[in-house]
Amino acid sequence: MANIKLTNGQFQDLLNSIIDDIKRIHGDNCRYSIEFNGDGEWRDVDAQRSAVPAAIVPNEIKNYVDKNYAGDHIVELKRGRYGWEVKLSRGLELEFDSAFRLTEVDD
Repeated sequence: MANIKLTNGQFQDLLNSIIDDIKRIHGDNCRYSIEFNGDGEWRDVDAQRSAVPAAIVPNEIKNYVDKNYAGDHIVELKRGRYGWEVKLSRGLELEFDSAFRLTEVDD
């Protein structure tokens, strides 16, 4: 992923564009929460009961969820320094290390 520096105005325009896309796909009542780190990269996307945008889910995680939890969708995705946290629509939480190996399942 390339590092792109944005001005505050450019960042706000990009964020508004993302929000417009989410509303277009999921409707105006969709509630998303997006947290960013100090570099402006997202670190947590919480879609409440909706699915997070598929484009941000790493293929390894998507494939694992599709294979092992068919019918569930990812409602929250967090990326951190050492791995990923995933919350499924059934309430189950999965943790993956930075190599996308499952390290924990919590209900």
